[in-house]
Amino acid sequence: MAREKAREEVESEAWVKERARLENLANSSRLTHHAVALDPDATVPERDQRCVRVGVVGVPNAGKSQLVNTLVGAQICAVSAKTNTTRVETLGAVTRGDAQAVLLDLPGVVGPEHYRNPTHATKVSSAWAAAAQCDLLLFIVDANRQARRPDPRVVDLLASARANLERLKYTEVTGLSMPPAVLALNKVDLFRGAEDREALKRVARALAAVHPFEDIFPISAAKGRGTDALLSHLLLRAPLRPWDLPPSAVTDKSMVDQAIEVVRESVYRRLHQELPYSIVPVHDSWTNFDDGSYRIEQTLVVDSVPMKQIVVGTRGSVIGQIGIRARTVLEKMFSRRVHLVLNVKVRKKNNSLRGKARTTEFELY
Repeated sequence: MAREKAREEVESEAWVKERARLENLANSSRLTHHAVALDPDATVPERDQRCVRVGVVGVPNAGKSQLVNTLVGAQICAVSAKTNTTRVETLGAVTRGDAQAVLLDLPGVVGPEHYRNPTHATKVSSAWAAAAQCDLLLFIVDANRQARRPDPRVVDLLASARANLERLKYTEVTGLSMPPAVLALNKVDLFRGAEDREALKRVARALAAVHPFEDIFPISAAKGRGTDALLSHLLLRAPLRPWDLPPSAVTDKSMVDQAIEVVRESVYRRLHQELPYSIVPVHDSWTNFDDGSYRIEQTLVVDSVPMKQIVVGTRGSVIGQIGIRARTVLEKMFSRRVHLVLNVKVRKKNNSLRGKARTTEFELY
């Protein structure tokens, strides 16, 4: 029995690695790994540079931010179990050899029937506008959920993709063609045995029937499985075009913005049950010390005194946990010691600007 289980697990791993074919939609023979590590001292003439702009699209919590982080090899997007943690269109980039893939991590897009409020509708509209400017669309789907408890928003998203892009004038009328699309079936590490593999194939067939994908990739963004093949494909699709970013850059964000993103994710992870989206981390100061370390100070702006009490916690326990996790990530990101100071302030009720807070409510940690 144990031997049979072990054999099934080995077969499952092998299936993931070879990407199965998935009803002839994946032709792995042409996905040769041209993603050769770039020599940081090497230069590529601008006339030989290739660059592909990829819009990463999916319903909330499909794993878009995690995938972008995995592909670029750095934490540039907030990742948490809380829905819609992607606040802005975050640019990530990977450069290998003469090719660069620029990844636009778009906020979770859904159909009008799923809009929660006017702000959500604006966010979705912005996501589609960004997608229309891309060379390639990468749709990511939580395959585990889709196989067990299908999310109707996934099919709605795929079906409405063409309509949304056409509404943005991305049609033959403008002389432009619809951007090609690939599908990433995420969280395949949760599939085990022959029955699960068949369930994954059924998901792939069903989604391919809704939207024409030029390729399908089973991946695990969290584990890094299948992401090398996906990255190779993206880089192979890069047309001749000067790079958008320097070859050593993984994002167009400043170090300050990256630090804010890390703190935001730490807050989401610790307070995913209690936290409203109105809590905003704001940059206060940045100091470079002679020993090479950084002192970073930020303020978490909240809406009320009760919310402040939740964020601070008993004797500062909650804000302390938020800070410890964020500092650990920042030190790994910047490869140096980080002194992180987090304040918690209450926003004035008569002021809608997110950066304004009541100074009488102040805690320093």
